[in-house]
Amino acid sequence: MDMPKRPFTKEAVNRTETLFGVYVLWKDDEVIYIGKADIEEEGGIRAKLERHLAGKYAEETARATHFQEDYVAYPSARRTMLLEEYRDKHGRYPHCNMVRQEK
Repeated sequence: MDMPKRPFTKEAVNRTETLFGVYVLWKDDEVIYIGKADIEEEGGIRAKLERHLAGKYAEETARATHFQEDYVAYPSARRTMLLEEYRDKHGRYPHCNMVRQEK
């Protein structure tokens, strides 16, 4: 994604929009998870990032160091595209995408 990486802190997450789209969680220089917030999910990307930060999905995503977000009309399609691009480049999906499914 062309969006800048921001620190994965409560303050930075609170500044994100409550719109739908996709987001990427990083642990230092490695992408660990590519997620989405669909239109029917209340709170959008901000709510999803808050849950990750609180450890409600996985301990590993709670320890992310940075995140990126992208507000798009079709989050599922964009997420699939990002996952496929990552797999084509690295030969696998991001670690946390392999161990759990998006809720």
